[in-house]
Amino acid sequence: MLTGAWIALTVGALVVGAAAVSALAAPRRFEIGSGIAAISALALTAWGSVSITTAFQRADITAYAALLSLAAFAGGYGLASAYLSGLRRRVPNVSLPNPLPPERPGTVALFVTCAEPETYDPFTTAGDLEEIAMEGGPEHSVGITPFLYAAQKARYRAIEGTSPATNDVRAIIKRVRSLLDADEYPVVDAVWCIGHRGLDTAVAQAADQGYRRFVIVGISVAEAFHIDKAKCAVDVLKPHLAGIRIVYAPPLWASEQLAQLVANRILGATEDSSVTGVALVSHGQPEAREQAHRAFDAQEQSFINRVRMILLEKGMENHLIRTAWADWRDPNITETVRHLAALGASKVLISPACHPVDCISTLLDFPMAVRQSRVDPRIRTVQMGAWGDRAEVAEALATAVRETAVELDD
Repeated sequence: MLTGAWIALTVGALVVGAAAVSALAAPRRFEIGSGIAAISALALTAWGSVSITTAFQRADITAYAALLSLAAFAGGYGLASAYLSGLRRRVPNVSLPNPLPPERPGTVALFVTCAEPETYDPFTTAGDLEEIAMEGGPEHSVGITPFLYAAQKARYRAIEGTSPATNDVRAIIKRVRSLLDADEYPVVDAVWCIGHRGLDTAVAQAADQGYRRFVIVGISVAEAFHIDKAKCAVDVLKPHLAGIRIVYAPPLWASEQLAQLVANRILGATEDSSVTGVALVSHGQPEAREQAHRAFDAQEQSFINRVRMILLEKGMENHLIRTAWADWRDPNITETVRHLAALGASKVLISPACHPVDCISTLLDFPMAVRQSRVDPRIRTVQMGAWGDRAEVAEALATAVRETAVELDD
């Protein structure tokens, strides 16, 4: 009987620890199950503890039982947290069909986006944490790791559990599809840097349908790190050996149309240009990635300078137009808002100039950064949206497809 009590105490506490990690890190649909498991295991632990205390009625044995339950809880928590640290999404084994089916006419247009998942995804969080650690960022202990997942889940919950990024990308692609000739571009679709359907998978699937010509466009101002990785995954397929031609459109930093879109939205929200400050926000990169992918920051800054020049031509004050970084670099949004307020701006516009679609950062982090600036309440701060699915965005992407497709005939 007492052997069973000791086992119940140990196993119960072990499961409580693991269930605690599950409650912190698992998607919301699993939270009830984690709670039930934790309560059941806690009841089992309590039964074992009461049985042992009643049987021995000795303070030292009671203390040993308490220490054992704490150790088992820590063990369950640590094991589950270690599992989180090694969480990996299964990478599908992608290859081109061999032999290829008969060739079909037309060009496939694929748009690569690094938009975040629509709902909280622990696999994506695991990948982000791993990349940060590999690039010289902090490596978190097993005690802290579950709370990082919980923080990301809380960020989704703060925007009602769903990010609009995925739907915005789909809306953009729908517009682009309407602008391209259906006979010439029979397949127009989006692929994600993160998730199961990557660029290499989309290329292999289209090749299996008989397509041999591909135009790839990144929905990004600059040559993003994850888009680079997606291209490398396609290179592994060695499509040229199979007679498949793939061309990549340059990033969108040189698009006058998109720069004009961002500038026009700022001008539309400006009442008095002499007292209106503008924070043009770019992404920023971890230091190690910044060293390896300098073009990303340079291209985003080139795009922001295009926007700045348009604003200056329309009469905006040069000293009231500032660049801010969303992450990793300074000045951040909080410092930039304070700076603009100190320069005499009575209204500050925060523009995610380099963000194609709204995401958790633009919807949650940007407004929070503005609130942290604690400027005079009389100074109005206006959070502007990302590009979204506006006609100008679709037109810029369609133009990129047409101009890049010319290279397929060279």
